[in-house]
Amino acid sequence: MKRLRRSLFNFASLLGLVLCLATLVLAIRSYWVADAIAWRNSNIATSCGDLLFSSDTRDDPRPITSGVVYQSSSPHSYKYKSLWGVQPALAPIGFAYTIITGNGFRAFMMMVPLWFIALIAAILPALWIRLYRGKWRRERRRDAGLCPHCGYDLRATPDRCPECGTALANRKPEPVF
Repeated sequence: MKRLRRSLFNFASLLGLVLCLATLVLAIRSYWVADAIAWRNSNIATSCGDLLFSSDTRDDPRPITSGVVYQSSSPHSYKYKSLWGVQPALAPIGFAYTIITGNGFRAFMMMVPLWFIALIAAILPALWIRLYRGKWRRERRRDAGLCPHCGYDLRATPDRCPECGTALANRKPEPVF
């Protein structure tokens, strides 16, 4: 069970790293090209380092656009800030949302900065590095004949570290030449 959890954690960390890197590439690209995907009444677009979500409902029948992917050479064309009334408190760092209603029409728009998505995606890879860095350090110290806990040279006392008191029962014997 422990091995399965470790494997799932490793896979999730790798997936988080890929998502983080892809988001950073998308964020950089969004300053030159605005990408968008439209599905029915929803739209997801990137523009100027932001990810924009919009969705609307109308009472009148209209043709539904499904699965359309389009690009614009002007990344500023998808900024919805001019449509938004009161800005929330987090708008200066890139977060914003609005809901517009009236005459059988309801629209929801939300903007999330891509740096925030990259930051969230980087949590698991950072945790993975933090957990395995100590393991790598202990193995490297043990292989060099040092105390895995404090790094003290153990050639004189191979059973216990005189510096920190760590007992070393499972230590590999050093080869004699």
